[in-house]
Amino acid sequence: MRNFLFCSWTIAGVTLASGGSVAIAQNFIDQMTDRDYGSMKLKVEYEQDNYFNDAVSGQDGELRMTRRDFRLSAPIYRNNRRSWTVFGGVGMNELDTDARLPDTFDRLPNTLWDIRVGASYRQKLENDWTLGLMASVGSPSDRPFASGDEVAVNANGFLRIPDGERNAWLMLVNFSNNRDFLPNVPLPGVAYHYAPSQDFSLVAGVPLVALRWKPASKWSLEASYFIPRNVHAILNYRPVETVRLFAGFDWTNQRFFRHDRLDDDDRLFYFEKRVEAGVQWDIDDRISLEAAGGWAFDRFWFEGEDYRHRGDNRVGISDGPVIRFQVRIAL
Repeated sequence: MRNFLFCSWTIAGVTLASGGSVAIAQNFIDQMTDRDYGSMKLKVEYEQDNYFNDAVSGQDGELRMTRRDFRLSAPIYRNNRRSWTVFGGVGMNELDTDARLPDTFDRLPNTLWDIRVGASYRQKLENDWTLGLMASVGSPSDRPFASGDEVAVNANGFLRIPDGERNAWLMLVNFSNNRDFLPNVPLPGVAYHYAPSQDFSLVAGVPLVALRWKPASKWSLEASYFIPRNVHAILNYRPVETVRLFAGFDWTNQRFFRHDRLDDDDRLFYFEKRVEAGVQWDIDDRISLEAAGGWAFDRFWFEGEDYRHRGDNRVGISDGPVIRFQVRIAL
């Protein structure tokens, strides 16, 4: 099992927000903070969120949503100084509803896909600095790849400059045409990675802050923030080595290119806040199962260019329960 400091960062779902894919950012943050090139594994994950029949604000009817996501990450080359990884995934949001976007009177799509594929490269330079690059192409849409207007392009780069044995400066840059703010604008960043021990790790800078702390052998805390509206916090407790109990909060969003939108600059957004609690069971060092139940609130869809237009073409969804399942396999 990888040590605490460099295990998978849950900040990944929000950092350098690229499209709607949590896994893409996960891959990138792992590379940026992990100095052990030999630890890369083939990873397969399946996750499913089940919502119930929730009322639609201002409309007669309900919305029932099921979200599924399959992810794969595979190292294709690695040695003690460089590595290549390919990754991809297929996500699907099923919306069982007759709800309509109120301004255009278009129905919400019954199915929204998120298909993506990409590659990443990491190299340790002669001066012990680490350079990393990652790029992906995808199509989060009701009609994926139907035209160039449904294509999402994302690219990340980082430079890790060591500061002592454990700490480092991180220079970052991200480009995305589907970021939840400032799409099509290159976004630079700088952060400091402070890791005095295996039990404490802090990345602090712009545009992100992330904390991981293990105050006791069975307890750990993770928290992260990425501007402007991405928050993650989770408290973990391991009564035994193979079982993890957790409770957390997330503020997340997804963005899609609806094929029949009237303005090509518009995107279909989904925002949600969630509290949940659950359990993870590590069957062995390769397979883990996770189940959680929670409450989703402050939920809404809207179609517009960015968050400023959240009052336009908006479909509000009532608060309600959600059940989540996840399977992870690492080989």
